[in-house]
Amino acid sequence: ALCGLASGLFAYVRGIGAAAFQQVEAAGLPRTLHPLLGGVCVALAAGAGGWPELQYEGFNNVNSVLLDADLYPATRLCGLLVGKILLTATCLGSGLVGGVFAPSLFMGAVGGALFGQAASGAAGALGLAISPA
Repeated sequence: ALCGLASGLFAYVRGIGAAAFQQVEAAGLPRTLHPLLGGVCVALAAGAGGWPELQYEGFNNVNSVLLDADLYPATRLCGLLVGKILLTATCLGSGLVGGVFAPSLFMGAVGGALFGQAASGAAGALGLAISPA
């Protein structure tokens, strides 16, 4: 259910991202500067915003979430999921080269970590021990 919600949100936000950059172009910012604006958004969210996991670092960020799922608070994981959806849509709308494959893997890892934490909590309530990773 979580992955379905995230997928629907991603599809919806991608449309908003594309429309937003069309409005930016209509306001007078040349299309050639849109990737710069998209990059600034990523830099602000990842660097200044304190969400470095949102940047693409090969698959180190995906592996980190998968291997250390129990070390991430659920609120951070939710923020990472929403943040990655928003920034991927922003990058796509701005025309930055990339795609959705690697971001989708990261979103899946985060969604899996959230599911693992929920399953671990439910199992713990029943006296069972399972790893959230």
